Amino acid sequence: MEFKKQTITMIISEDTSIQVPATIGVGTGLAYTQGYGFNYPRLMLVHVPSGYEISEHWVATEEEAQLFLEHAAKIDKDQWNIDLPTLKQRHMRDINKTRQAFERAQQLSLIDRFMYVDDKNDILVCESITVESVDPEVESNKKLVAELFAYYPEAAKVTLVKMPASTGRHEVQHVYERSAVMTAA
Repeated sequence: MEFKKQTITMIISEDTSIQVPATIGVGTGLAYTQGYGFNYPRLMLVHVPSGYEISEHWVATEEEAQLFLEHAAKIDKDQWNIDLPTLKQRHMRDINKTRQAFERAQQLSLIDRFMYVDDKNDILVCESITVESVDPEVESNKKLVAELFAYYPEAAKVTLVKMPASTGRHEVQHVYERSAVMTAA
């Protein structure tokens, strides 16, 4: 699929719309843009003809957003090149089916990432960083983990997780303990 940067109109409330930079999927009625009011990467899909956010699902990287848009375009037979009344007629009748389709499109789009966890293993911040390998001994992974520990001084560990599209669940690949990384760095 081809993508093109463009400014679109996005509806943020019943009586408010704004112009936002976005990336459209050429030939579709979809674009992705940074979620309004979020200070962290939250790329969401917008139905360009209406200006409405089309799904509550979102992704964190450009690569994921492009994959998400490609998968989501297939949900509608006209790739979302439809007006708002047609959208409502087609997709609001069975909203659960539509939500499940978007959730699956999002899951198919996720890439390997580092996640920052605290001592209780609660995910606090997801650093959406593409990793070149899930091998914990790869030098670039060790360097990245050291940077995360420097940025989050209270962190006891950083966990490398993978979310395969087949399961949609995070699978722990490796847990880096602060003491081991600090002695290796």
